[in-house]
Amino acid sequence: IEEGVETLSVFTEPFTTLSHHTPTALQQIRERVSNRRCEQFAAIGGEHLITLPIVQAVQPHTVVVLDAHTDFRDSYEGTRFSHATVMKRVW
Repeated sequence: IEEGVETLSVFTEPFTTLSHHTPTALQQIRERVSNRRCEQFAAIGGEHLITLPIVQAVQPHTVVVLDAHTDFRDSYEGTRFSHATVMKRVW
């Protein structure tokens, strides 16, 4: 194990600390995840869209999503960034 790298990390982020402006909130999540160093990363729960900045920050070789829907829409209700479009953005 590399020095300074966590093997397991539990990280929670209270919703109230994030901006209510979607692009800003995504950037905040990306920055906070980028500051964590661990060998394996798992994100569980939350709004589907948080997957995007997490994947951008971690840059994994594999992404496994367990969901009843594929979330591959290009846009949903007039926006390209929603719970229904996240995997299209990750892809």
